[in-house]
Amino acid sequence: MRVVDIDGNKILEGKVAIITGGGRGMGKEIALTFSKAGANVAVCDISLENLTAVEEEIKLGGGKCLSIAANISNKDQVEEMMAKVYAHFGKIDILINNAGICISSSLLETSVEEWDANMNVNLKGAFLCLQAAAKYMVQQMYGKIVNISSICGRGAVSEGIAYSASKAGVIQVTCNAAAELGKYNINVNSIAPGFVATPLVREGKTPEEYAAMIKEFSKPTVLGKTGLPKDIANAALFLVSDESAYISGQTIPVDGGRTNRM
Repeated sequence: MRVVDIDGNKILEGKVAIITGGGRGMGKEIALTFSKAGANVAVCDISLENLTAVEEEIKLGGGKCLSIAANISNKDQVEEMMAKVYAHFGKIDILINNAGICISSSLLETSVEEWDANMNVNLKGAFLCLQAAAKYMVQQMYGKIVNISSICGRGAVSEGIAYSASKAGVIQVTCNAAAELGKYNINVNSIAPGFVATPLVREGKTPEEYAAMIKEFSKPTVLGKTGLPKDIANAALFLVSDESAYISGQTIPVDGGRTNRM
């Protein structure tokens, strides 16, 4: 999606956006895309180490960026993060709930610790961030919230019961939040990515191993290819722009048509 409108104006000019998990992969791409579209960006991650390069790149491009280290499964840290963003930029217009983990194992082998880890970050973390950001958005009668779910939250996959359950929960949280916040002019939607070729999935693999993996994950899609971080960023940009003003409570698959074959 273009970062400027037909008149040449940046479509997020002056908006303030928070992106959790903004240090790499999809979160990083979303942060860079939003900055190019004119938004002032706050990137959050569990460690500041992952955010340094993102902040530097945004500032080199002329944008404004605030980096915050926070554990999104901790209510106090989430509320402190929102307060810092509000104090720094004066408002909170956009929240992208992107931070997440994927610990996968079969039904019979999933431990309570693995279940809790998925739920604490993917579902509880998304809820805490949404709740905290919405309090600011309600006051200003405006907001755009996008939760990053997964196609695993919409259909059965093997050896992913805890992860899939957490992402299905994100979809339901999206529906409920949209219903409650609509009267405050706040749109809440979700993106359900399929397999996305982020730098993380390349780590530890030889070029041959990586190529084989991409080929394998491309097979189930109707387009015959895997997604890229920019595909998710473009969908997020649409959902936080004025072009999506009449869309709320929806989950949009960005998966190359994979959901059709699940």
